[in-house]
Amino acid sequence: MINYADKEEWAKFIRENIIPLWDSAEFLVNYWEYLRRKMDGVYIDAMDEDYKSLVLGGVSEEGAYLEGSVAKFYRDFFGVSLNVELPQYVSAVKEGLTKGIMAVVSESLFVRFASEVATQTRKIEHIALSKEIIGIVEHPKEDVRGEEFDALVRKPDEVIKLIEEFYNKCARITPNYNEHSLFILTIRTITRRYLEEAYPEFKEKFEELRSFFGLKPLFTPKIEESEMKQKYTIWHLPEGSFGGEIKKLYEIVWDYNSKLKELLSQYFAGIVDLKEEFFEMAKESVVLSSEILNVERLFSESFLKLYVDNPLQVEFSERRYDISVLSTERPVPLTEVLDEISPLLFAGLINIDYVSESRIDFERLLKD
Repeated sequence: MINYADKEEWAKFIRENIIPLWDSAEFLVNYWEYLRRKMDGVYIDAMDEDYKSLVLGGVSEEGAYLEGSVAKFYRDFFGVSLNVELPQYVSAVKEGLTKGIMAVVSESLFVRFASEVATQTRKIEHIALSKEIIGIVEHPKEDVRGEEFDALVRKPDEVIKLIEEFYNKCARITPNYNEHSLFILTIRTITRRYLEEAYPEFKEKFEELRSFFGLKPLFTPKIEESEMKQKYTIWHLPEGSFGGEIKKLYEIVWDYNSKLKELLSQYFAGIVDLKEEFFEMAKESVVLSSEILNVERLFSESFLKLYVDNPLQVEFSERRYDISVLSTERPVPLTEVLDEISPLLFAGLINIDYVSESRIDFERLLKD
């Protein structure tokens, strides 16, 4: 288990995970921008043969992509195509009417993924720098990479390898495989009582660690007794905090992995839905039974609500289309409900979607 209270532990995490991922993501985005500058709007008849292969390499005489087509690969990952359909281009070649046909380079879903990862990792790096977790990091400059990018055009296997390396770095940053991200997931929404039980150093250094990770109060129960109020205040990691931005990074990876799974599986072996994989792993880590919670509904319904107007007696309530977290109709103290639901929050199986003085909405990790 990592020493979560050690600043050097997090400096190592930044150096070994965040910065290499930023470099990888930024390289791919810059390569796409290079392709756009060199190819977008360029007539196919005036194009260099190496660049022309990016839109026509591996295309049959009928205008279909052949197996292992370079053109299909560049279309899928970098949005490189023609301003006409391929069969139309093939017909135009036969008739000698290719004038006006040009390359188009648009932002693909994969490029959007790499761009968001680059932006997010840079944010984390800046926060780590401002907290003096790390020092200034020198990154490669885009303007010295022109020749490197030009050489890559002739090496499609190298580009495939770069994408594979980027994806693997993304996967390694998720709670599925990374202890630091898993720690962040466990504290992203948590009562102080459960936080201190799970991580005893928070009991001794609460303010120091709260400030370091950026924990903020999300929900404070209307309980008069101050010690109980403190124990059952729910804390969370908002955007802009060190922990909150790490959370956002792995959520970006989970989200795009789900969207790109089918495409990635065409080129790489062993691609799985990372969020689904984590959900199944998390289910194995907790006891999925409760006398007061409707656990089955927590994993089958997208959203469930808990009305907390009276923290001494939280009651089963299903107003209009609302579905209650509770399975019992007897009044239950809010503290008991939070104790029961905390392990599910801690494991990452459910999230808190909305909070007010009188209501807490929960959502399951895997939504329809």
